[in-house]
Amino acid sequence: MPLVLAIALGIILAFIALPFLGPILMIAIAIGVIILLFYSVVTSGVMLGAIFKGASDIAKNPEVQKKVAKTKNAAKDIAEKAAENTKVRKAFIAVVAVFVVGFVGITGFREYHSYADVKENAECVIDWIMQESEWTGDAADEKNKEKFAAVKNESYFKSHLHTAIEEAAEVSFYNETLMLTGADGEKRESEYSFSPTEIVERLNLLEYENEAIKTTLSDYWKQYGDLMHQMTGTPLERAQRLESFIETLKKANEAAGDFYQIDREEVYSTADAEAFYTDAIDFYIKAEDKDSLVKILHYATNSATGGKVSLDSKKIISLLTNEKDEIATLQKGIGGYYDKEDSVYAYGDFYYKQGEEKQYSEMTDTWTSLLTGEKVEGNSSKTMRTPDVTAFRGKEIDLDLSNVVDQEFHFAYCQPDGQFIFVSKKEILVVSSDQMNQEKGEDSAYSVKGDFYRVYAEMKEAYLKGPEGKEAKTEDQA
Repeated sequence: MPLVLAIALGIILAFIALPFLGPILMIAIAIGVIILLFYSVVTSGVMLGAIFKGASDIAKNPEVQKKVAKTKNAAKDIAEKAAENTKVRKAFIAVVAVFVVGFVGITGFREYHSYADVKENAECVIDWIMQESEWTGDAADEKNKEKFAAVKNESYFKSHLHTAIEEAAEVSFYNETLMLTGADGEKRESEYSFSPTEIVERLNLLEYENEAIKTTLSDYWKQYGDLMHQMTGTPLERAQRLESFIETLKKANEAAGDFYQIDREEVYSTADAEAFYTDAIDFYIKAEDKDSLVKILHYATNSATGGKVSLDSKKIISLLTNEKDEIATLQKGIGGYYDKEDSVYAYGDFYYKQGEEKQYSEMTDTWTSLLTGEKVEGNSSKTMRTPDVTAFRGKEIDLDLSNVVDQEFHFAYCQPDGQFIFVSKKEILVVSSDQMNQEKGEDSAYSVKGDFYRVYAEMKEAYLKGPEGKEAKTEDQA
């Protein structure tokens, strides 16, 4: 009976363990089954020995000697049959042992190859999810989708993907903390870089939802949001980093689908953004730094958090302009310098003609003359583009008006240093000359959004009443 139980137990344990354990442990189970079988054989032999020993002691009793004599031949026959039965039993056990070990070995070999396939496919998919590359829908991408379908329910894939994301997020956050707070420490490295937008995009594309991964991503964003309050540097530097962070989170949410969405208010609230920008604006007002004030107003009024600034539009204009600033117009037909010219390039006091492109198929004399001529740019593809022409009241200026012409920026403050503040009803655009931008190494224009309707109306009235305006055409203007 113990022998049968041992065999059954060994086989059951082998079947249970095979799907979960590696080849080494499966071999150990097979050896364990052999030991159990051997132990059962030895135990059976001991039991038989005990039985024969007990029979010998009884046979020495005089009272039973006669009975033993009578049954001697019968006992001999029984002993021979018992011996034969023992041989049969041992043979049977050996056969069963060989069968079990063979079955375990074959199954283990098969499971090992199956495990290796799962591991290879899972690692390919994890690499694909973690790498920064765009989905193109080509054969390689489709192949990875097939591999994902084969492993998406495997424990190896689930655990290793989560571990990869968790480790990359942890290392990335640690390095960002060093950079943003100026803390001492050496940067760490991980197997994968952390690109949350690309990761959630791939997960959403695969329609793979995992609570552990969602928790890891959520914790990362919340920790990063807290880090935004600990940044060092000037208010302008901090604003740039904050907006970059908020924009990254926005892009990640656009790619994430419903399951991996992150509530931005829980990460960095609108109220926090408004408080930050209020302090930053006050800082530059007190410092009387107009250039930095323009930029911080740009970030504040265009912030992805959607917060409002603490200044009204008239206060903003008063901080950015001077009494000596002239008022000019881009609106046609109200007395501007170029109104007398019948040209599509005339915009009130401004004249703007965008450069044209033309491609030449051969190295002709025209191409050669263009290359050697003035105000012409050429390249290896034989494409020529003439530069923009910009003039203000008869004088050519190096100003890019591509963002304001044909828009609703009808009036502008003209400042002595070559800077212009163009005004519409909902926005102002601070534009500097190309020369100024080259000296500062900065962008050419900064927009500040807000309700500038009253400012717009007052500028219009002042222009029409001034020496350049025409009272008679006031009623014709919008």
